[in-house]
Amino acid sequence: MPKITSDELPNRIPIVPRLNRYFAHKFFNDTKQWIYNDSLKDCRSSNDESSLKIWLGIPGERRTWLTQLEGIPSILKNIAKYFPKIKVYVDGMTAYDGERIEVADNLKAFTAIKAEVDKLNLDIDMESLSGYDYRSKICYCSTCDIAISDVGTTAVVPFEVCKKPGVIFLLPKLMQKDLLNE
Repeated sequence: MPKITSDELPNRIPIVPRLNRYFAHKFFNDTKQWIYNDSLKDCRSSNDESSLKIWLGIPGERRTWLTQLEGIPSILKNIAKYFPKIKVYVDGMTAYDGERIEVADNLKAFTAIKAEVDKLNLDIDMESLSGYDYRSKICYCSTCDIAISDVGTTAVVPFEVCKKPGVIFLLPKLMQKDLLNE
C-alpha cells in the first residue's frame, strides 16, 4: 500500500469490515454474561488483602505510550496516597482458550514498568497477565475495583465483560501515525 501524506489524511475514508451492527451487538450482549459466568466457575479464590485492585491495560507489541515508564509509576504513586496496599494486574496479548503463551514485547514493557514502580518503595504488587487466555483474564479482572486501559483490546475484559468502572484513554497522535504509515 502506498504511503499517505498528512495532506491526504482528511480525504481518506477508513473502511472497516464489520458484522451487521444489530447482529453483532445482540450476539455480544447475549453471550458476554455467559462468558463471564463460565469463566468464573473455574476461578480460584485469592487471599489477597489489597485495599485496591487495579486492572491496567497497556498497549503492547510495538505500541507503547511514549511516557508509560514515567506515567504509570506516577499514577500509582498518587493512588497509593489513598490506598496502603495495591495489587495491579497488567494486561497484554491474549492466548487462545486454554493456552498460555510468552510475549517478549509485553514482558519487556512489564519488567521495565515494574522496576520503576519498585523504586517507589510502596506496597504495590504487580502481576503480568500477558499471554493468559480470556477466561483467566476475566477471572482476575472480576476481583478488580477499577480499570485503567487504552481504547484497544485491553479494554474488552474490564469494561465490556466485567463492567468495571475506570478510565479509558486514546492516543490520537498514535492513531494518526498508524494511518499515515499503512
